[in-house]
Amino acid sequence: MASVNNNTQVAYSYLQYKNKVGGLVSGMDIDSIMEKLMKAESSQMEKLQQQKQKYEWKRDAYRGVNTSLNTFQQDLFDKYGLSNSWISKTVNNSNSSKVSVTAGGAANGTLNIQSATAAKAAASTSETIGAAKTDAIVQQRVNADTKLSNIEGLDLSGNSLVFDVAGQKATVSVASTDTLGDLVNKLNNTKLTIDGVEKNVFKASLQDGKLSISSSLGTITTTDSDTLKNLDALGMRNNTTALGNELKITDVDGNKVAANKNTKLSDLGLAPSGTLSFKIGDKTKTVSYSAEDDTVEKLFAKINATSTGEDDPQLKASINSSGQISITSTAGTVSLDESDIKNQLGFTNKVQTSSRLFEKTTDTTSPNTIQGTTFLKELGFGDSGTFTIRAIQADGKMKDTEIKYNSTDTINALMSKINNSGAGATAIFNNGQMSISANNTGAVADDTGAEAVGKAEVSLLNYNIVDGSKKDNDKAVDLFTKLGVKQTANSDGEITLAEGGSSATLKVNGVEYKGASNTFSIAGYTVQLKEDILESDKVSISSTTDVDSTIGKVKEFVNMYNDLIKSLNSKTSEKRNVNYDPLTDAQKAEMTTDQITKWEEMAKAGIIKGDSNINSVLSQMRTILNGGKGSETLYNIGITTSSTWSDNGKLVVDENKLREALDKDPDVLSRIFVGTTDDPGMVGQLRTAAKNTIKNIEKTAGKDSQASNQYSLGKTINSLGDKISDWKARLKTIEERYWNQFSAMENAIQKANKQSSIFGQ
Repeated sequence: MASVNNNTQVAYSYLQYKNKVGGLVSGMDIDSIMEKLMKAESSQMEKLQQQKQKYEWKRDAYRGVNTSLNTFQQDLFDKYGLSNSWISKTVNNSNSSKVSVTAGGAANGTLNIQSATAAKAAASTSETIGAAKTDAIVQQRVNADTKLSNIEGLDLSGNSLVFDVAGQKATVSVASTDTLGDLVNKLNNTKLTIDGVEKNVFKASLQDGKLSISSSLGTITTTDSDTLKNLDALGMRNNTTALGNELKITDVDGNKVAANKNTKLSDLGLAPSGTLSFKIGDKTKTVSYSAEDDTVEKLFAKINATSTGEDDPQLKASINSSGQISITSTAGTVSLDESDIKNQLGFTNKVQTSSRLFEKTTDTTSPNTIQGTTFLKELGFGDSGTFTIRAIQADGKMKDTEIKYNSTDTINALMSKINNSGAGATAIFNNGQMSISANNTGAVADDTGAEAVGKAEVSLLNYNIVDGSKKDNDKAVDLFTKLGVKQTANSDGEITLAEGGSSATLKVNGVEYKGASNTFSIAGYTVQLKEDILESDKVSISSTTDVDSTIGKVKEFVNMYNDLIKSLNSKTSEKRNVNYDPLTDAQKAEMTTDQITKWEEMAKAGIIKGDSNINSVLSQMRTILNGGKGSETLYNIGITTSSTWSDNGKLVVDENKLREALDKDPDVLSRIFVGTTDDPGMVGQLRTAAKNTIKNIEKTAGKDSQASNQYSLGKTINSLGDKISDWKARLKTIEERYWNQFSAMENAIQKANKQSSIFGQ
């Protein structure tokens, strides 16, 4: 095929093969002869390609019309489909600093606001948590000065930690009086002699409450039971499932090969049936298996099953070409509790970076004020839990929202969970203080609608609903106590988190209004209170009709309509250039890009000339705009059709006549264009006409989201495409036949030449 640009052309070839026969014997230019032959043979296919191109242009032209109609009908509603669109009001507000006002189309008269009280949202701030609150911290993150004896679960009665590194035992002596800093130093000073050279074994560090132990000599493992127990206490889940040893099985020929996804679990030595119990952080996930029935792939499918929620962590199991299994989770380090199964799956006791460690007790007050980065674990909450917040909503009703938390959450993370829960409350924490407030203004109302006494707008339920009954949730109450919330109960027995919300009151023209929010709709005005209003403020609100703005709106509509009909008329009246057919690939190869563009513009002209759907919608829209009832017509208010024949129904505006009509009746445009639900105005009628035309055109040209066999032009294009494909296959066969004939000719000439040379001797 040819490539084309503005400056150069590459010669087009009709041949699918080149130089299959050289013509050296006959002396003929066979390639040139083949080009001419195949050009003649390809003429029918090129006609099909040109037909297909015409239908594609027609489809695209129809879709362009639909795009214009769809934009028109959407803009009709958005800009002109509501009564307020046709009545512009200018608001006169004597005190914009205290009240914001907008005027709708129905706004009339003057509002005098004698007094107002702005609604407020409930809020509260906790006590500062820190040195002054000695019971706030019961566990704290470890540091280099933390004694080993003060780490929960650590038992150093064996007085040593035993590791396997580079095929040797590395023993580190420890004592209960050692600190974590001492342990790190001892690890870093441990040496082994390897190949006659004494080398440091470990590189240990303690950062942010995490103990890290690694080695440049290779993987660190251990088989010592006491060491395993103490590594667990140090937060190192040493039976990690990350990339185990290579698993080998015996194939039918007696060879040792790597295990793979098709390997049966029984071939790995697993018991006939059982369970795998995975631990991920503080969560446990159990998977059952049958060693005789399950392959590694089937087991992985069970392990990798989609998580059902926060308490069911997602796992990912895989096996590589060496037979090494890996089971990981984004929720944390994965470990297996069953030592036999762990070994059969190739997992070893690898030492790794610990989880954060915490002291089991603290004898001194925390030296610093608690920050948002403090973990709930450090507040004494070692397990996960839930609590329920009850908060006021925009409609004044109360809503209960359950929120889950984990011991590994920071205080900031807990605040985010509250804020993102949709409860209707905002919680923040900084420098030892927690604040919580209602997102919505107003006070809790009783059954009569009056403000309820003793009820908080945001509260903590001190119970959980279990099996339909209330169960005490002391842990949740304790959590908020540790966060500094005062232990006060409201009239419902709930713990108050935020109170003091109040409703807004407004006295206008002697009439009192009351609401939970600061927004009121009065006599067509929307009144937004910014702050309290006193009688001495003397707030007065009025409005006047803005005729100039309304006339501008009419002109916008007329311009939008005129642009549409100009575009559609040009499509149906455009002259067809019968001498410009779609270009073939061979023709394009002889032209520049600019020449191709100009040619195709001429060839596309008039592609949908005289289309009945477009002519029909133009006629319908003219009929709609010339219609109306009684005096409520566009003609009577100064909007008429141009008398110039070439304008094809273009609208024109007599501004003086329109202004006079609006001065007499400001609502006339709303009645003409919007109408009512039972009697839609011109906007609704124009939209219906446009939508119906869009549907009719889609039957012919479809839309981008449709398959080509779902509309008539698409089916025609598909049919032509199939015929073109058939022709390409046929031309390939024809070309092969010609090449074979020329090859036979060359061979015959060569044979004749040989015979002639024999007789000539």
